[in-house]
Amino acid sequence: MDEVTVTETLSKKIDDVSKLIGTFQSEHKSALEKNEIELRETKAKLELISAEMATKMIEYQNEVNQLKAAAQLADKFGVSRNKLDELRGTIREELNGFIRGKLTQGIEFSEFLNTKGKKIESLAMSIGVQESGGFFSTPELLAPELIRDYGMDTISSLIDLRTTSKNSVQFKTEDGERVGATWVAEKQARPTTATRILGEQIIQLFSMYSFPELTQDEIDDTGSDLVSFVLRWQDEDFKLARQTAFVNGATPGKPRGFMTFAKWTTAKTYEHGKIEQVTSEHATEITPKGIMKAQTALRQLYQPKAVWLANPYTLLDLNSLMDGTGGYMFNRGLDRNAAAAFQILGKPLFLCDDMPVSGAGLLPLVYGDMKSYRGVMKNGRQIIYDNLTNKPFVGIYAVEKAGGDVMNFEGIKILRCTASTF
Repeated sequence: MDEVTVTETLSKKIDDVSKLIGTFQSEHKSALEKNEIELRETKAKLELISAEMATKMIEYQNEVNQLKAAAQLADKFGVSRNKLDELRGTIREELNGFIRGKLTQGIEFSEFLNTKGKKIESLAMSIGVQESGGFFSTPELLAPELIRDYGMDTISSLIDLRTTSKNSVQFKTEDGERVGATWVAEKQARPTTATRILGEQIIQLFSMYSFPELTQDEIDDTGSDLVSFVLRWQDEDFKLARQTAFVNGATPGKPRGFMTFAKWTTAKTYEHGKIEQVTSEHATEITPKGIMKAQTALRQLYQPKAVWLANPYTLLDLNSLMDGTGGYMFNRGLDRNAAAAFQILGKPLFLCDDMPVSGAGLLPLVYGDMKSYRGVMKNGRQIIYDNLTNKPFVGIYAVEKAGGDVMNFEGIKILRCTASTF
């Protein structure tokens, strides 16, 4: 085969291959275009199906909500509906008997029922009283109101109450001998006088907590902000617990109360860490002399800010004290001015539920400058809403820190019921 023939043969083969490639490319392009069209059609169908499904889900959710509302309504009126059905049956039965046997005797249907010992309640349309309130007349749910008052925090407004961001506070105190000042002649010797030593006092803060639980449904469905009420109740109870500790706290883990300190060993002789107790000179009662002794025992330095502190039940004892002429000693004009604050020997009386009442060996009355006691609270109250630990309950966990101690043991006097003169 010559060269020309070979060239022609190869050229023909190349043309055949080129045609095949062109055919393949054309078919491949057509296939791609067809697939793209089908893909767009499929995507459009999926979007249509998705939209239809979303519409169906909304319709389904609306039906579920309607069913829930119907179920709640059925629960609300189920008892009434049953009672109505029972009432209709009873009336139908007795009315048939009345028509068949008693119509000619000229008595009323109600009299007929009375002869059979039956009574039918008519509750459908009358709402004048609870028993005739009508089955479809429901009460309006109002917000909770204060029915019982558990007391108030009197002490916090009287003492030296401070705040801190730490778990303890430290104070420098001046408590001890005075430096002294002595008259001398021109050439008289001058020995050193006393040196007053600064002390240090630390008030530790302790934790108290409140952790009530509510169900999630109760929070969602009560129709009022129940959580706000719980927070208010916690605030009230924290204040009362803090007051109790400031007055009577004695056990570890809480502030030290001013009523828990021992008395001075010797009358009118100061002792650090103790508070002077003045006797009423009666085994079980407060006496006018005891009250005057308590007031005069306080140094003049503290008299301008001094107040009395007592239990509300002690107020009757104080009101009942009489002078030698048979008249009441204190607040003689109280009946003419009901708004007048109660005073004892010219000083205001504050009432505190945590104070003791009168009785043998008890301490029913305090007199002094209550700023002598220092309370310390940590800034802010920590509140955590716990809806995970005990599902389906939501716990409202609140923590507050406070501490307290007497800073000036000379500024408070306590009256003790005892027949002793000291």
